[in-house]
Amino acid sequence: MKNYFQVERFILTLIFCWGMSMAAGCNSKPSGAGSNVLLITIDTLRSDHLGCYQYNRNTSPNIDKFSEAGALFKNAYCQMPTTGPSHASIFTSTYPRRHGVLKNGWALAPAPSYQTLAEILKKNGYKTGAVVSSFALDPSFGFSRGFDEYDAKFSAEGSSMGHDTDWEGLHFSGGFDQRANVATEKAMHWIQMHEKEKFFLWMHYFDPHSPYVPPEPYAREFLKDSTTPLDKIIAHYDGEILFVDEQVGKLLDYIKEAGLDSKTLIIIMSDHGEGLGQHNWMEHGMYLYDEQTRIPLLMNLPGIIPEKTSLNSIVETIDIAPTVLDILDIKKETHFMGKSLYSMILKPEDSSDHIVFIERRRYETTNDLGVEVLGQKFAVRNGNLKYIWAPQEGTEELYNILKDPGELLNVADGHPDVTERMQNMIKRWEKEQESGQQKVIQTVDPETRKKLKSLGYVD
Repeated sequence: MKNYFQVERFILTLIFCWGMSMAAGCNSKPSGAGSNVLLITIDTLRSDHLGCYQYNRNTSPNIDKFSEAGALFKNAYCQMPTTGPSHASIFTSTYPRRHGVLKNGWALAPAPSYQTLAEILKKNGYKTGAVVSSFALDPSFGFSRGFDEYDAKFSAEGSSMGHDTDWEGLHFSGGFDQRANVATEKAMHWIQMHEKEKFFLWMHYFDPHSPYVPPEPYAREFLKDSTTPLDKIIAHYDGEILFVDEQVGKLLDYIKEAGLDSKTLIIIMSDHGEGLGQHNWMEHGMYLYDEQTRIPLLMNLPGIIPEKTSLNSIVETIDIAPTVLDILDIKKETHFMGKSLYSMILKPEDSSDHIVFIERRRYETTNDLGVEVLGQKFAVRNGNLKYIWAPQEGTEELYNILKDPGELLNVADGHPDVTERMQNMIKRWEKEQESGQQKVIQTVDPETRKKLKSLGYVD
């Protein structure tokens, strides 16, 4: 009888342990709790100008190598192709219409409005630092919230966009931006000071932004096969990417040499793309075509994010913060509008049901650089379809991105049922956003604003 009860207890123990292991397997993911976080944002970087996104020039050997070690998202979109609003969406996981930063030079509402990623990580014991490379991300615009240290001072020497001048109605002293090599040195110094702590570092590079003036020898790297003026401009843009890629490689090597690579979640992405002559536009902000809104997005954390993971699913920048917190096993904020991509990374699937919303920055004139700008413009990507609607301008466009990746054939007229459905998506989304919209904070001083209004530059 004694042996019977021993056998019975043994069997029950096995069943209990099996059940617990099954429950754990069903309800948990590998945890990156306690990992460092390095977020690298590269301004104005088009995904299709990187080798890992099948570009035909060798512009990005270091980023390409990084892409092999983790996850690459083929269809990632920004929420607005403008630096300030895009970064605000990355850090708050909310759309621009909700966080209120609708153009450069406008500021995030002060705490306690929406908790930023930096604020959440700091609250959870992280040392937080940022090295940014453009006045567009100046601390006066609220981007320094949650950061213990925020480096945003640039010398006049080496600035590509001038110094001691005005921008978006604001005056700034010193340089407007800094070179990637200067930013990298600052970042490595910061890591050296805090490598024994649990840290979050935001590293922002600016160089691919216009004017495209890469230093030598990068300025000549792609000129040999460039004949037209536009070819030469693109060659210099690609030279800027190659220069930044070298600095990204230097930073990644430093982390590896410091023994931090195995415990650091690294994300490389951009805030928006660049026109480069497509749709008759060179820069960004004006239109919502893929060359301006589709961005590179790569993630790596050894042992947590599987190597060589390529995902076709449509995602957006508001998904970054929830993904970081999910991997770190930190509870996300209730205001987050994005979703975590971690489960998708662990079990890749081509999901076509996710809807991405994009909008144009706020223009306060009816004409910008000779192009008519009237009112709002929105885009929605759902599956292979992308719909662009400008209600005040009275235009709508519909593209099948799979068949027409260059968005050259507008098929809106032939599919009124589809355009109506997608337009209603935007209307419902817009109503939802405005119901919780933050009060817009404009940092332009009253006197300057009065002068700009007299000139027609603000409403």
